[in-house]
Amino acid sequence: MDYLVLIGSGVLIGLILAAPVGPVNLICIRRALQFGPLNGFMSGLGAAFGDGVFAAISAFGVTAVAT
Repeated sequence: MDYLVLIGSGVLIGLILAAPVGPVNLICIRRALQFGPLNGFMSGLGAAFGDGVFAAISAFGVTAVAT
């Protein structure tokens, strides 16, 4: 039973943190409404990939400075 509470609270916290709509999210929503769901999904994938690259560069930079 405790696992269900943990999973439920984790999902709820994740949704609350993901709720704010920023400029990139607005672009994805606009493209999805204008050109279809596949285009919106691909825009979201591109934004997620860009964030991942930025996070990797930041992590490697911090590691290089720390050593």
